[in-house]
Amino acid sequence: LRTPDWLYRRRRDSSGQVIAESLFRKPEDVCDVFDVASMQTDVVERLSARLTELVRPSVPQNQP
Repeated sequence: LRTPDWLYRRRRDSSGQVIAESLFRKPEDVCDVFDVASMQTDVVERLSARLTELVRPSVPQNQP
């Protein structure tokens, strides 16, 4: 997930469990070298929640 200030990456295993999260400051960290996820846990939590909202499958509404 990319914002003007951050690049957030989340990796999952084959069962869907999160196995890694990375956070890079943008635009300063051009090559995505300095993972600051451990120092910016509030940002990781916020972006993780937003990414989950974006990729959650849509639940079809009951239609008559």
